[in-house]
Amino acid sequence: MKHLPNILTISRLFAIFAIGYFLSESTPKSQWIAIILYLLSIFTDYLDGYIARKFNAVSGLGKSLDATVDKIFFFGVLAYFIYFDVFSIWILSILLVIHIARDIAVTWIRYILHQKQIFVGAINSGKIKTVFQFVFLFIGMIISLCHSYPIESQLNDAGLIHTLTLIAYAIYFASIVLSVTSGIHYIKYFIKNR
Repeated sequence: MKHLPNILTISRLFAIFAIGYFLSESTPKSQWIAIILYLLSIFTDYLDGYIARKFNAVSGLGKSLDATVDKIFFFGVLAYFIYFDVFSIWILSILLVIHIARDIAVTWIRYILHQKQIFVGAINSGKIKTVFQFVFLFIGMIISLCHSYPIESQLNDAGLIHTLTLIAYAIYFASIVLSVTSGIHYIKYFIKNR
């Protein structure tokens, strides 16, 4: 049981490819499978932490692994959405640059502190940021599902897809604000403990 949290965490890496495969299929059935796989992956993010606490298996490695896999999972799924034109790379470009720069900095800080046996868990703003990012991707799943149905043109005429896309961008923007906030916290913590 003590190894199960890390196994669940790593399973999300494999889920990226499965989700991407079903997203690449243009049928409603494949899109629903992708959504189910996505929701199961998100559930494992909660489950691995719960099991780790329940069986006293919380470790610095587990915390770092969970945070790193969350980042890879997010960018992996988002890459599929950009490739399939669910989201625009041009609209997201500035936010992505900020996001990637922040994640590289935080990952580097975690690594340096890890070398000194100092393990940093996620803070509240970071956890909320992750929730926002998962919601952003989930809306992407819904948009992709809408594209797979023959009534897509009617949904476009009704403005549903456009509205969902705008909501998704707004949520991602909010996650970037929280991401920068938590990033500043990590930098201050690093300076204090270097």
